[in-house]
Amino acid sequence: MPGRSSVINPEDPEEKKMLFSVLIYASEDFMDAVSPEEHDEIMRHHRAFHEHTKGSKTFASAIKLMSTGTAVTVNKESDDYLVTDGPFAETKEQFMGFYLIDCPSLEEAIDTVKLLPLEHGRVEIRPVEYFEGADFKNAERLVIDAS
Repeated sequence: MPGRSSVINPEDPEEKKMLFSVLIYASEDFMDAVSPEEHDEIMRHHRAFHEHTKGSKTFASAIKLMSTGTAVTVNKESDDYLVTDGPFAETKEQFMGFYLIDCPSLEEAIDTVKLLPLEHGRVEIRPVEYFEGADFKNAERLVIDAS
């Protein structure tokens, strides 16, 4: 089945948006060491980002990853699969989670990402070119409350 662009219907101005992944990288060691006040400030930025994207109907999904200590990596060597504990690569920063946002342009995605706390990590924005079976026009139903 061929891939499809995230632009759902180019004839409909309401649907002229693209999906962008907002990939968040930070140091787990730093995040583990922040004070409760610093943590609250970081989360304030995430809540502002979340409320902004919901209010502007650009929110599609948000995922917070568990620590790299919970990860396993799967590699295939010849006919065998090798499963090792931990992330794929040793780095100073770890992939912490991501948002999926639905914006008309990369410029708007960049402006939106400026609401996130960028002082102690970095964010990569990457267009999502292919998805299947997801209803991003009605993204609210995709939100899971894990509290």
